[in-house]
Amino acid sequence: MVTCVVCRKAVRRRQEALQCDCEKWQHRACQTGISRESYRRMNRGEANEELAAWRCNDCSQLQPEDDDMYSQSESEPEDDDMYSQSESEDEEDVNGLSDFSHGTVSDVEDVQELPQRHPDDVTFDEDPYVNDNPATTFTLIPASTQRGKGKLISSDGYTYTFKRDTQTSVHWRCAVRNKTTDCPATVIQKGDVFEPGLPDHIHPANQDAELRARITVDIRTKAPQQIFEPASNLVDEVIVANADNPGLPSHAALIRQVNRAKSKLRPDEPQDLDFELDIGHIPEDFLVEDIEVTSPRTGAKNRHILLATPYQIERLAEAKRWYVDSTFKVVRAPFYQLFSVHAFIRRGEDVKQVPLAFAFMSGKRRKDYEAVLQELRNALPDEIELEECVMDFEVAAWQAFALVFPDVRFKGCVFHWCQAVWKKVQEHGLQTAYRRDQRVHAWVRQLMALPFLPAASIPAALEELTRKSAGELTSLAEYVRQTWLNSTIFTPRRWSVYMQSVRTNNDVEGWHRRLNMKARKAKLPFYLLVDLLHRESLIVKAQVRMVCEGRLRSHQRQKYKNLQGKIFTAWERFDDDFYTARELLEVCARIYGPTIRHIRLTSDDRQ
Repeated sequence: MVTCVVCRKAVRRRQEALQCDCEKWQHRACQTGISRESYRRMNRGEANEELAAWRCNDCSQLQPEDDDMYSQSESEPEDDDMYSQSESEDEEDVNGLSDFSHGTVSDVEDVQELPQRHPDDVTFDEDPYVNDNPATTFTLIPASTQRGKGKLISSDGYTYTFKRDTQTSVHWRCAVRNKTTDCPATVIQKGDVFEPGLPDHIHPANQDAELRARITVDIRTKAPQQIFEPASNLVDEVIVANADNPGLPSHAALIRQVNRAKSKLRPDEPQDLDFELDIGHIPEDFLVEDIEVTSPRTGAKNRHILLATPYQIERLAEAKRWYVDSTFKVVRAPFYQLFSVHAFIRRGEDVKQVPLAFAFMSGKRRKDYEAVLQELRNALPDEIELEECVMDFEVAAWQAFALVFPDVRFKGCVFHWCQAVWKKVQEHGLQTAYRRDQRVHAWVRQLMALPFLPAASIPAALEELTRKSAGELTSLAEYVRQTWLNSTIFTPRRWSVYMQSVRTNNDVEGWHRRLNMKARKAKLPFYLLVDLLHRESLIVKAQVRMVCEGRLRSHQRQKYKNLQGKIFTAWERFDDDFYTARELLEVCARIYGPTIRHIRLTSDDRQ
C-alpha cells in the first residue's frame, strides 16, 4: 500500500497525488503548494520544468542538511589519511551494497512492505506495482440498462450510465444510485479516451458487472423471439453459453429476469369474455373466426375462438372421416374447453392422424357447438368429402353436428361407450363380482361387446342377456336398453363398430395427452396456448409429406395388431354364416373387455 509522506493516508488511483524522484508519494493537497490547474497542466505535460523542480516533503527537509555538510567539507579540508579512508569506505559501499545513490531509508521500508510470496511465485522481470494496479479500461455495452440504454463498465468492476452529451465529450455517472447510496463517481469520455472524474466510488466494485450486463443484452435480444416459450428454455441457453464464466447469476434470478423481459412483450391475458382479442399476437392466417353466442332468453353470452391454417382447412375438406374430441386440462378461464377436429392422412398402408382445427369454447350448449361448426363449415369449400364423424357421446354436440352436417353419418367412440357402461357397473356395485364371479364376469363382458355386433343384431342380443340376468344385472341391462337402444340420438346404428378398423377416438386423446405434456400439465395462458397450437399446425404439413413419402405411420403395438386380426377374423366368419350373432358376441367378449385396476375389497370380500 502506498501512503502519503505528509498525512500518512493511502494514496488512491483517482486522487490527485505526485511522485517524487525518491519514489515517495504526496497528495497534491498536502503541503505541495501546487494548484489544481498546475497539477492538470503537469498531467498534460505542459509544466515539465515545474514538475522536475518539485520535491516531496521528506526530500525538502533533507536538502538543507546536505548543503551544510557540503559547505563544511569545503571549509574544513581533511588530511590525506582521512581522505584515503573516505575513499576506501566509498569503495566498500559500492562493492558490498546495492546502488542506493538515489534512494533513502524509506526505499527499504517500501520493499519490506511488499507481500511475502513463495520464491517460485516471484517474477522479477515485472514491476509488482504495475501488476497490482493495472490500467483501467472501459467497455460500452449497448441496450443493457432497464430502459434499454447503453452501460459503461470499467475493468475494475464499476458500472456507469449516461448522464449528458456535450459537443466535445460524453459524461457518465456511477450506476449505483438508490435510497441508501448515491455514488458521486463519474467518467468523462472524449472519443475513445475515458478519464475518471475526481470523486471516488463509495461502494465496493462488482467484478461480475460486465458478465451480468452481457447476459441482460442476450436475454433481451432472444426474448422477443421466444415470447411464449417457457422461461427455463432461454435460461438453459444462457447457462450453457456462460458455463465457464465465474459469477453467473443463480437459476432463479435468471428465470425472474427472463419473465420480466417477456412480460413486457406479451399481451394482456383475457380476464373475462369481454376481452379485446390482440390480433397482433395471433399468427397470420390462423384465426378463422371470433364467435359470440348470446342466449335470447337469459342474455348470457358465450365466446369461442376458432383457429386453423389454410393448409389445415384444405386437408379437412378432403377428409372422409373426422374425429372430434375436447380437453379441459390446458385451457384457462374464461374458456371452458379446447375443442379439436382431427383426420387420418393415408397413403397406401402408411397412415397418421393429425389435428386440423381448434376452438377455444367458453360453453358447451347445443347453440355453442352449432355456432362453432357453422363457422367451420363456412371456412370450408362448398364441396367437401366428409362422410362420417366419430365423437364422444355428448348430446349437445351430436345435435349440433346433425344440424350443420345433415348428410353425414355419426359414430360414437366404442371406448367411451364401454367407459359409460363400466361406470354403471361400478354404480351398481358389481365390480367385485365381476372380478370374483365367473358368471358375472362373462355376462358383463358380453354386454360390453354389444357394439361389435351389426346394429340389427344388437336388440335381440340384449334381450337374450336380459333373460339370463337377475338383480343388479337386470338393472344394468335396463340402463343399456333405455339409454342406448330407445334413444332417438344414440341408436345402435350410431354406436355399432361392426367391420370398422378404427373404432375409437384414442388417437385424438393421445394427441391431447401429448399437448398436455408440452404444456407441462398446466393450464396455459391464452396467447401462449395459441402459439403452441400454431406450432402444432405447422407440423401437420411436414407429417403429411412424410406419410406420402412412406416415412411416417401411426404406431400400433403388436398386441393390438393381434387383437385387431382376431376381431376381423370373427367378423368374416359371421359374414360367412360360420358364427351366429350369439357366438360372435361370445368371441368378441373374450377378445375385448374392460381393464380392471386397483379394485378395493372390503373385509367381507377378503374372507
